[in-house]
Amino acid sequence: MVQSFRGIKTCWEFKLENYTALFQLAFAFILFRMARR
Repeated sequence: MVQSFRGIKTCWEFKLENYTALFQLAFAFILFRMARR
């Protein structure tokens, strides 16, 4: 039970990190486009 919970927590944290990286990438892309305009 504890092992599966730990696995779910790790998976969730990994997802959160992925979303944060995606958000940063999109933010940088928007800034880049605004700067080029």
